[in-house]
Amino acid sequence: MKKSSIFCIFIASLIFVTGCKKDQDTVTLSAVINQPSKVFINDQNYPCWESGNNPDMIYVNDAPYPVSDVEPNNRTVAKLQVVSCTNGYRAIYPASIVPEGSDILNNTVQVTLPSRQIYNTTSVAGVNYQKVQIPMGAYIASGNTLRFSNLCSVIRVTVDNPSDATEDRRIKEIRIDADNTYLSGTGTAAIGTNDDDNKITISNVQTNKKYVVLSQQNTNYRLVNLEPGQSKSFDIVVPEFSDRDNITITVTAEQGYKKMKFDNVTLDHSSYVATTINVKDLRPNPAKLVSGSTFNSRVKNNFVTGSTVTKIKFEYNITTTPDNATELQINDSPSSTPIYGYVSGDTYFVVTAADSIYAASDCSDMFMGMVTLADIDFGSQFNTKNTTSIYQMFSGCNQITELEFPETFYTDHVTNMGNLFYSCSSLQRIVLPETFNTDRVTLMDHMFYNCSSLTTIECGANTTGNVLSLNTAGVTSLQAMFSGCSSLQTLDISSFDISNVQSMWSMFYRCGALSSLTLPSNLNAPALTTMQSMFLGCSNLTSINLTSLTTDGSLTNTQDMFNGCNNLTSLNLSNLNTTQVTHIRAMFKNCKNLRTLTLGYNFEINGNIIQYYGEMFLLTGYDLRNSGGCTVHCTQGIVDFIRGDSSNNAGVDDHYLTFSADVTAPPTGSK
Repeated sequence: MKKSSIFCIFIASLIFVTGCKKDQDTVTLSAVINQPSKVFINDQNYPCWESGNNPDMIYVNDAPYPVSDVEPNNRTVAKLQVVSCTNGYRAIYPASIVPEGSDILNNTVQVTLPSRQIYNTTSVAGVNYQKVQIPMGAYIASGNTLRFSNLCSVIRVTVDNPSDATEDRRIKEIRIDADNTYLSGTGTAAIGTNDDDNKITISNVQTNKKYVVLSQQNTNYRLVNLEPGQSKSFDIVVPEFSDRDNITITVTAEQGYKKMKFDNVTLDHSSYVATTINVKDLRPNPAKLVSGSTFNSRVKNNFVTGSTVTKIKFEYNITTTPDNATELQINDSPSSTPIYGYVSGDTYFVVTAADSIYAASDCSDMFMGMVTLADIDFGSQFNTKNTTSIYQMFSGCNQITELEFPETFYTDHVTNMGNLFYSCSSLQRIVLPETFNTDRVTLMDHMFYNCSSLTTIECGANTTGNVLSLNTAGVTSLQAMFSGCSSLQTLDISSFDISNVQSMWSMFYRCGALSSLTLPSNLNAPALTTMQSMFLGCSNLTSINLTSLTTDGSLTNTQDMFNGCNNLTSLNLSNLNTTQVTHIRAMFKNCKNLRTLTLGYNFEINGNIIQYYGEMFLLTGYDLRNSGGCTVHCTQGIVDFIRGDSSNNAGVDDHYLTFSADVTAPPTGSK
């Protein structure tokens, strides 16, 4: 099979020349397209500038200029009338790719590479061309000729509907997927400063998408209609890359799609490669499933109390549909392959003639409350790339013991994961794929709530140690996330970022078996308002590293935070700010083995705002098996408040608790 080297980067860099003083003078420059650079192309790879009513715009130094006076017999040459400059000219085509606010004085431009390219055609001298805006750059220190070179690579996909085909093929989209290389995202472009070194290089492309799509502006329009015996070529711009990668080209028609995979591809600067895809035979288009709540309403009645149906199985590429099947696909997708559901034995089958099923954007409640459901087999092609919410997707599935997700379970666009496995009380093992991306998630509250049998969470490449590598930079609530996970013994959430988290209420409440908890090294939480019951009942933890826990004045509730942590031996809260806390009741209650407690100068019990502080130190350090009790290192203000409490509401026992006023406030203004 022919291998293809392709891949273009819709990125460009414009650099303005320092010291170039603009005035009213203008100068005429020649814009020359060097092979294999192209602007729009016919089947003979002939490149052209476009002028007239909709001319090509080139960014020169600090402004876009239209090309004009294109030579009729050599359309690779055009004229530009630009503001004169004594220190040379830098130019980028197309002008639209130069972002506003580019750091041109430092010869760099940050640009976002699009994952979607728009197919367009234009007529030049009576010939129809595909208009391909391939990023090009040029530089001259002197003279008047800008010679443009490519910044990227091009793949030509020729779609062929052979003469022995029986029907037209209405082509809607061409897509290129790479296994490892990102084809879109943000990158840095820089241009050379010599006439002989005007290649613009792109580096530091940040994670975004590993695919690029060519389609019409309106997705209802087709690229072309091919009758039997017709073919059409399309050019797609992709970034260059030096490492060998595997890419897949998919041609989608209204009647189905065709895929071709190429292994070990390397794309060099300005490379131009071609391949042909025969679309006589097509696979059925992907099937599109109804929303989560609609799926639940149509299927849940099979999993009620007393039912013998205990499994859901997704199957693809079926050839026949059972008579008792009901439809489950989205009704407003006429080009989507139908999906059917039916019961056979103890299994509810979800089947389609397509080789993949695309889940809806909203998968909330999809399997919620299916009380007899014990097993879900998604197969390998249950695709959630368009899904934005998986809120309480498996909530109340209290018979499921294991959930393993396919690699097509994408969560790139998901914002809500709240209640995801809520009260899955029999769930012992969860296997999350590497595609489980939480970059856009804002809510994770009650995510594993009351998963009382859960012992193993495998996340991506981490198959041991319950290392939960999730991006929580945008998360605002971790409330009760692991509450009731009473069988979980180890947990590593060192990757968590809590800088935007507002609630950690009951986050590890009743995690009685938890003996090892690895927290992030940076626990800066300026938005945090409540930590109530955060570790309540974590009776097996001997240490919790909270030295870096830093809160601002937004924190108002620490009630029961460590209540029942009776094996905890030391605790350092030197950066915890409680100046606005109104609820601090029973915060250290029943920490019977606590021997050292360090409270910083921002740990205050403000008598003007505290409403509830009773039993704060009740039974703290109280363990008859160990002598010495607990020493509390704190400010004099804490000592005065506690000693001034004649009724001893704080539960202080002089025999077991000693206050050491050895924490002093910093100089005024540095607090």
